[in-house]
Amino acid sequence: MTSTTVNAKLIPLAGCNTEVIEIDKEEITIGRLEECDIKILNNPFVSGRHCKLVRDTNLGETWLIDLSKNGTVVNSNKLRKDQQTKLANGDEIKIVLRSDKQNYNVSYLYEEIKSFSETLEYNSFEDESYELNPKKRLANQDLEHSLSKKSRQEDINTVEKKPTAADNQEVSKKSISQSKIENNETKSTTTSAQSNDGEEMLENLTCGICQDLLHDCVSLQPCLHCFCSGCYSPWMTQSDNCPSCRIAVVQISRNHIINNLVDAYVRQHPDKKRSDEDIKDLNEKNKITKEMLDPQKFIKRARNYGFSYTYYSDTDGSDLESYDGSPYDNERCRQCPRDTSSDTCVALEDNCHAATNNGADSFTCSPSAVHVVCTCCSELLPDRRSEPISDQRPPIQCEQCFSVYCNMYWGCQAASCTGCLCRFKDKEFKEEWLRDIVNSNVYETDILMNYLNDNNLKISDMLQTICERLTSSEYSGTLVSPNFSPMQVLCHRCCISALRVLSYCYRKDIPDTELPVEVTRRPKCWYGKECRTQRNKLAHASNYNHICENSKRR
Repeated sequence: MTSTTVNAKLIPLAGCNTEVIEIDKEEITIGRLEECDIKILNNPFVSGRHCKLVRDTNLGETWLIDLSKNGTVVNSNKLRKDQQTKLANGDEIKIVLRSDKQNYNVSYLYEEIKSFSETLEYNSFEDESYELNPKKRLANQDLEHSLSKKSRQEDINTVEKKPTAADNQEVSKKSISQSKIENNETKSTTTSAQSNDGEEMLENLTCGICQDLLHDCVSLQPCLHCFCSGCYSPWMTQSDNCPSCRIAVVQISRNHIINNLVDAYVRQHPDKKRSDEDIKDLNEKNKITKEMLDPQKFIKRARNYGFSYTYYSDTDGSDLESYDGSPYDNERCRQCPRDTSSDTCVALEDNCHAATNNGADSFTCSPSAVHVVCTCCSELLPDRRSEPISDQRPPIQCEQCFSVYCNMYWGCQAASCTGCLCRFKDKEFKEEWLRDIVNSNVYETDILMNYLNDNNLKISDMLQTICERLTSSEYSGTLVSPNFSPMQVLCHRCCISALRVLSYCYRKDIPDTELPVEVTRRPKCWYGKECRTQRNKLAHASNYNHICENSKRR
């Protein structure tokens, strides 16, 4: 990297840096690492090497090249990794642009600086008529004075003359040219205003997860934050809370207004349209079904979170349904009696089919029965948690998080149900759920999966071995919770959480002789299984062994 004169500077507009940064090198790197020329610390949205500015001294041009995963915005154009653009004087470089966490935003104004030779040429051109000799300067002033007299006399003569047809044509031509200039100025101002409006519109139409233009937008209630359907679907399988504000989500709805605005914005800015590969990938990730968008289930599920809502039907404005959070519900479940008298529950016909579980089939709800709502499918079922568990009263509650599910009671009918409630030993785990099951470390998980494949073992075989060691108290020191056993009734998420702890124990018990040499010769990480870097740095996860305890605390 060779040093040159200062040819440009970056003026901070937003972010922690307040000093003007002078660009005096042919290549300047911006990022979070210490080796970067411009360091942006304590910002989780800035990559280690986020972008770089490259100066072409021969052409006098500066190029910005993006090196990050989140991208860099120049004016209103978003650059992805390895894309580049030529910078012009007055361009705004947005390193971080987030509408939900604006305190992390970082942006600079790029300003060109003229070289000394360019400034000297400009000054010499401006002062070309200035004479250093005093005598010649006085003579020039006298000449200018006489010429000004003649010009004033000519002006008087032209005023006294009557305008001719040629003069009128000349005046009309000048007025037309002046009007064209004014029209061009107004057009330039309107285009600049439109570009500013386009940037503001783009910020409002950006997904909070992928930081790109929204596609097939869904809104979360009650917080009303918007995301792409394909972006929110993977998050939905991990958490019930909003990705932005962490408020419990009780309903998902299509936001047709935002989708129409996105279509209108793309028609005006075709270059901002997402690529066909991105759209195809989002459509494949989208797991939101019509069942999840049912507004009737919105009212039912609100019971678990203590909200009070009034729902107006789309078919008839007079059709009003109100829910006040009472433990008694006006609808009936599968086991409610069909009597429609005043002291019984009034039902929706689609929920009154016969129960499918033989153990609970003989039960009938009393007129004042209390009902609970299944967390998975939002269907009503009788609250029988006070009764002891038996064949006639199957479990309906997770023993870890205490959420209510209907899967073991009469079979959950949600299209996306993954076995929402079962005993831990009977859980059927799929490999796509376990991509980072060991310490949230993808590399250590791959080692475990390769070991199972090499020994012709399945995940069910690993689960059976874990349950046997739990029963024989071999894993008693690393229990998920006190008195944990393979017979415990757990929901899907609690089963995954329990397997995270137990799969570490299983991986630790694998002898080094049955593992590859490149795995066993790695040095141990000081922080062991508690290391946080192993989760997001693949190089650190592959270079160090994390199947060990924290040695820093000793």
